[in-house]
Amino acid sequence: MKKPIDEIFYQEPIIKDILEGKSLADLKEVAEAVGINLEKLASLSEIDDEELTSSFNDSLLVKIAMGLGMEFEDLFEKEAEN
Repeated sequence: MKKPIDEIFYQEPIIKDILEGKSLADLKEVAEAVGINLEKLASLSEIDDEELTSSFNDSLLVKIAMGLGMEFEDLFEKEAEN
């Protein structure tokens, strides 16, 4: 059984910071590579974390990570080990 994203990662996606730092040309390139609407991709930086994890499923976030040349796990802040 797969764990939900919020059980694996903090609800503070780094993807927002990553996307905010990208130029419009970069965002267009990622959107085309992933096959999603540019506006939807750009909206990631403006939505709250709960909406992010409910609106963008794991497979879409994996594709976005690949479009950014990253690993899925790198889009989220890992929970600190105690």
